[in-house]
Amino acid sequence: MIENHEIDPQLMKKVKQLINTYYEEKLKESFYQSEIAKRLDKQHNTSDIDWESAFFVWHRPTSNINQIPNLSQGLCKTMDEYIAQLIKLAEKLSELMSENLGLEKDYIKKSFSGSNGPALGTKMAKYPQCPRPELVRGLREHTDAGGDQVEVLSNGLYKSVVHRIMPDKNGSRISIATFYNPIRDAIISPAPKLLYPSNFHFRDYLKLYGNTKFGEKGSRFESMKNVINSHKNILA
Repeated sequence: MIENHEIDPQLMKKVKQLINTYYEEKLKESFYQSEIAKRLDKQHNTSDIDWESAFFVWHRPTSNINQIPNLSQGLCKTMDEYIAQLIKLAEKLSELMSENLGLEKDYIKKSFSGSNGPALGTKMAKYPQCPRPELVRGLREHTDAGGDQVEVLSNGLYKSVVHRIMPDKNGSRISIATFYNPIRDAIISPAPKLLYPSNFHFRDYLKLYGNTKFGEKGSRFESMKNVINSHKNILA
């Protein structure tokens, strides 16, 4: 949960209201007549069902919001205002995450940028009232593609978290998830600064381990890097 994010709460409320109205007017009837609803009604092979009604809008590097059927001009305009604020937040968070890793503050942004990025898109999803929530998920267990790339860039220091959404028999929920992702041609790899500078002998590690077995593993690994660097300096 992010506090003090400086996104206008009234704007957030308006986005939710407009997207919920769009679902109720344009998507609800067709969802309950969909193959997903029919399979649940028949209780037939429900393990791969996601009980959601969703659509995706790209904002950067180019927007396709005007290509989504039946979106009102009011919703399009409100989303543009919302995304402008969200981009500032996403870039600020990426700077803080980069600095927390000991990297330049624009490291993640540059890594995500490729030739024309980063990419920004929003999944707008409604998880309708579900008659048999014990048989399905609102959205099955998964990690997000963008989060997976951050895990790679950070060499595992940041984790891409598994999450899911549970359906509800007595109510519904709405999710508006905006993703700050690499552009498609971005080359993703661990930040060199977060990798060990070279190989090491296990005997050197054991010397450290014997004295620090009950200490923090991270501190032990950092000490190992220092040992490697000191050996390099002697050889130089």
